[in-house]
Amino acid sequence: MRRFLTRLPLFAVLSVFAQPILAQDQDLTPDEYRAEKAAEVREYIAGAGDTVGIACYRADQPTLGVFANADQQFPLASTIKIMILGVYAQGAASGRFDPTERISLDDLDAYYLPGTDRGAHPTFLDSVQPDFNNTISLLDVVYGMIRYSSNAATDYLHARMTDADFEAFYDLMGVANTELPISILGLFLAQDNHETGISDATMDRDELRASAADWEAKYVNDAEWRARERLYHRGNTRRYLAEGLQIIPTQQAFFEKYDTRGTPNDFAHLMAALIRGDTLSATAGAVMRAVLSWPMQFETNRENFFTIGLKGGSFPGIITGAYFAQPKGGQPLVLAIFYHDLPQEQYTTWLQDFEHQELDFYVLINGCDSLSGLNTIAPGP
Repeated sequence: MRRFLTRLPLFAVLSVFAQPILAQDQDLTPDEYRAEKAAEVREYIAGAGDTVGIACYRADQPTLGVFANADQQFPLASTIKIMILGVYAQGAASGRFDPTERISLDDLDAYYLPGTDRGAHPTFLDSVQPDFNNTISLLDVVYGMIRYSSNAATDYLHARMTDADFEAFYDLMGVANTELPISILGLFLAQDNHETGISDATMDRDELRASAADWEAKYVNDAEWRARERLYHRGNTRRYLAEGLQIIPTQQAFFEKYDTRGTPNDFAHLMAALIRGDTLSATAGAVMRAVLSWPMQFETNRENFFTIGLKGGSFPGIITGAYFAQPKGGQPLVLAIFYHDLPQEQYTTWLQDFEHQELDFYVLINGCDSLSGLNTIAPGP
């Protein structure tokens, strides 16, 4: 069993947004198959109460759309990386960050805890071409954070930022109900490390989240401690069984309580500002759009969209995603859809077959009205 599920894996995004869908029923066209699976996800949402949050609307009509629990805070998983991208984009526009700066792969490796990202970081490294000094560009690192969802790339970038950077970005973008990001590595280590063992999730939330920076510093700066920690994590399944614990429920309880939280409205608002291009500077907005719209490299998406940008994430029992898109034949729209407290069977099934993303794609093609009936329609919050 994999120890830790931290994101929507690469092939999850590709299955919906980069490859043609192969109908499992030969009597169905791919579009019919997608519609059928989208209807099944809608049915789940209809009975999920406040464990699902949705904000969906045309980018130019932010108070008219489909909203369900849109101002409720949800654990965000890797979707929080959009905010780190935003701070980078502003820094790149101002000259604080140089996209061509060379970054040592050894420096990145110090932030990598194997077994905690379902192969995201190694997949990212396979996609880049280091120079003879074993370095890659800072822009490569940024794409690694978004395109591949490397947590090591994310934490490296986050370590070069301050709380004030995020506060200024949130204020500019009107992000009102989303927490500042913390070290993902540090949160992993607070959940389970070779000094303290497996967390029982009873520590005060603010206290534990504050400890994430200390755990990260210990791992990054102490090579011997880092080596012991990597060795410790090789025996995760055995250790959990020895303590009478199941991995996914144990981790789900932890991340439901301690993960960084935000609202569907905040992320939809940010994505709408990006596609409208009316809030960030022209340069910063272009940087964010370019990085988030990596799915446009695939022909399937170019056939359906003038543009599409996205970032998703997952922790045990938690799946999140935020999108901007302009479908061909439609108006620019945004979608933020967050799930938490997913039953284990539902969570593991969706990570295997990604049917939840069939609904996302269907909505982005057909408009937010395809979600009507799940919640109160306009006026929005």
